[in-house]
Amino acid sequence: MCFYTFVKYFGKYGDLTDSVIMKGRRTGRPRGFGFVTYADPSVADTVIAETHVINGKQVSEFLFLGYFGYE
Repeated sequence: MCFYTFVKYFGKYGDLTDSVIMKGRRTGRPRGFGFVTYADPSVADTVIAETHVINGKQVSEFLFLGYFGYE
């Protein structure tokens, strides 16, 4: 998946403050996962509650609360 598609898809849920697609160190090719950060953290609940299909592939989503300083 290209970065534009990734950002466009997840950006429809709310304003993104950060986004990244992880790439292999040696190949520079996408590793198949990425991260987004929303300006409003409550948007994550909506994203997690839905099933996502991008470019015909189902996407699994996880919420990393500890990373962002939540307790």
